[in-house]
Amino acid sequence: MDSEPCVTCKGDDFIEFKAEGDLVCRNCGTVKESRLIDERSEWRTFSDKDKDTTDPNRVGGPTNNLVEGLTTTIGRERNDGGLSYTLNRIHARTNNPDRPLQAAFKEVARMTELLKVNQVGGERGEGGGKACVYVARGGVGHVGVARMTELLKVNQVVKDRACEIYKEVVEAKSLKGRSIKALAASCLFWACRQEKQPRTFKEIVAVLGNDVSKKEIGKCFKDLQQLKKDELHKQGASADALASTMNQTVQEPREFALQYGNKLGLEFKLRKVAEDIARASKPPERRMPWDGRTPTSIASAVVFITMTMAEIKKDAEEARAGGTSGGARAIKALADAALTRVALVSQVAEATIRAAYKDLFPYIPDLLPKGWATQEEIARMPNPDGRIVAAAWPQQQQAAAAPAAPPAAPSAATQQAHQAAAAVAAIAQQAQQVAAAQHAQQMAAAQQVAARMGAGVTPHNLTAALTAFAAAAVQRAAAAAQGGANGQ
Repeated sequence: MDSEPCVTCKGDDFIEFKAEGDLVCRNCGTVKESRLIDERSEWRTFSDKDKDTTDPNRVGGPTNNLVEGLTTTIGRERNDGGLSYTLNRIHARTNNPDRPLQAAFKEVARMTELLKVNQVGGERGEGGGKACVYVARGGVGHVGVARMTELLKVNQVVKDRACEIYKEVVEAKSLKGRSIKALAASCLFWACRQEKQPRTFKEIVAVLGNDVSKKEIGKCFKDLQQLKKDELHKQGASADALASTMNQTVQEPREFALQYGNKLGLEFKLRKVAEDIARASKPPERRMPWDGRTPTSIASAVVFITMTMAEIKKDAEEARAGGTSGGARAIKALADAALTRVALVSQVAEATIRAAYKDLFPYIPDLLPKGWATQEEIARMPNPDGRIVAAAWPQQQQAAAAPAAPPAAPSAATQQAHQAAAAVAAIAQQAQQVAAAQHAQQMAAAQQVAARMGAGVTPHNLTAALTAFAAAAVQRAAAAAQGGANGQ
């Protein structure tokens, strides 16, 4: 089918009648094309008489470019005496160049099923969300990708994209020798990012268990990025195209915020608020204090802020309706419960979430959607230091901006005390001056006596001797006075 308009009315709105194979214009009814071939799987409402199954599938699934050019694999059937199982086992022992690709497809399918990536519209796509499990014709098992998607539970788009990336890598023959599980996991990690359903290395490693390490997946992912860059350079892509392709692999906090909100069962309005806060936390061309933190920690703090503010608004509404406000302690308890729930869902430590919340705390009025919360409600947000009292930073800012009050005048008693202290200090200073003058006179007299007595006598020695002589004389006089008193 082409994109040419209708030959009669020049309209471009057509409807396809699959039963007749006609493409008809909605405006005038002109048949633009006929005998169209429907490439979807053909269905019937009855089963084979010689089989006990009720599967109405007649000629297999739709065309799948992922399995184009693969070799034939013998499928397995029931009630045939085990013949198909025997043939399948014998055929598997033969040389099959597509076996690694099939194993990778099954691994991706298993991982996506375990990761539980959100389904489109909350439902699985065609085939019950088990894409890449079977080949369109012949029942060939997509061994690796299918297994991973079943474990991670991603939707049809993510599964197909992961399979496409893996097939491109295999055809490029640039990453030979890599582990199938590690390479399939890195392809799925990239596909989740491109389809705005990001998953972390930690989640993927948890799905795989001890089969592959986080370091190995990260190394394969870096190799994939370099391979994509090399391909774009060979194709002569512009710098903008290269940057656009690489930016598809950058994780954003809003994507994780939506994911965490869905897992926590938040209503649509709160999920939208969390998305708006996360988007506002990454302003273009502006550095923020939390830029060095991971998207998962920022998203966790954003969801925590959203849940806590929702509880504060609910408490305020109950108070306005005539109820009793819970107070700061009640809000603190609700915030702690919300923090625990967010930490369990996001797999981020509570201490990390608190640290990110501390960075976001001063900017909450700017991050929240306009009109969603009042200043009084924002002031009740828990203090990031963990104290019971609610934060009141707007009042603190107002107090800091207000001019300082003039100091009070001292009382009469205070003035008298200050004057007495000043007089005592003056008397002490005069006494020090008198003592210094007397000491200078003594030193001058000692110098004169020492000069007369000749060498070997210094003023300091003479002064010390005079001081000792005077002290001894005082002691003798005191002893004589004491003896006279005793005789009387």
